[in-house]
Amino acid sequence: MRSAHKRFPERQFEMVYRILIVGEDAATRNRYAQTLIGASGTSASPYQVVTVSSAAAAQLQVTRQQIYLMIVRLALYNDVLLDLVRRVKEIYPDMAVLIIHDQHTYAPQLDVLKKFGVHTMLAPVEDAHLQAMVVRLLGLAQPPVLRRSVAAPTPAPASEPVNSNVHMIMDDLRRQARAQLALYTDNLGNIINQCGDDSNIEVTALSSLIASSFINSVELGRLLHDPNTIHLSIHEGRNFDVYSANVGDDRLLALFFDKQFADPKLGFIWLMMKRVAQQLHAIDTHQRDSGEGLGEHFRATFSSELERLFGSE
Repeated sequence: MRSAHKRFPERQFEMVYRILIVGEDAATRNRYAQTLIGASGTSASPYQVVTVSSAAAAQLQVTRQQIYLMIVRLALYNDVLLDLVRRVKEIYPDMAVLIIHDQHTYAPQLDVLKKFGVHTMLAPVEDAHLQAMVVRLLGLAQPPVLRRSVAAPTPAPASEPVNSNVHMIMDDLRRQARAQLALYTDNLGNIINQCGDDSNIEVTALSSLIASSFINSVELGRLLHDPNTIHLSIHEGRNFDVYSANVGDDRLLALFFDKQFADPKLGFIWLMMKRVAQQLHAIDTHQRDSGEGLGEHFRATFSSELERLFGSE
């Protein structure tokens, strides 16, 4: 087995746990995500959950985020996912991995993976059993609750102009577009900023689902050697229209329109979102250059190592 340094900080000091769910069936992935997001019984989930459909998309997530737990839902002919699990465990032996499978599927391969510390469960999995297993694999004494300070700490003076600018840009976009809600998130769906009315929108769950839908778009740009493209996604529904676009390769912008009050025009919304995405990307780049360069260096190092070992899918 390839040796590797411990990747995670001491877990008892962590309040939020990043979980990656991999599987071909979108409905199953989303059900697992909803089960974990609602595990704490609070409006703010202690888990950051992203779902992907392929080994290539999972590889991209592992290179760019610190994943505490990877959940893999096996179906027939999923040898590529089993190979992904083996290689990830070789590079990051401290990452917890749970494989959910059907009885008698890949029994010999699973027996081998268990020797590497991989855990398995038989499908179908009850919600309570999945929650309990995740608690166990993350080394928690009980289902985590996102802790909040009684008084929020005062932001550092250097960060106040950046946060203020982001909120002002978001609110201006929402008003001009006549959107009900504007969201700015990272690529796991964690909310960086939001403006508007979210009273009838499940923001936490939807932001995670929107983020997961952009994984393949970002990977497409990377494979075409053009990572700076802006990808627009549109959901036209009976009650809501949702427009979303990437901001760089690890941020997302989304607008929600209540169709009772607004009828957005594609060309107009696209031009506005493209302009705002460029503004937010410039702010984010400035913030990283001024204080987060070391994190970018480590992320690039992990990415290079995985590219060398994994190759192209």
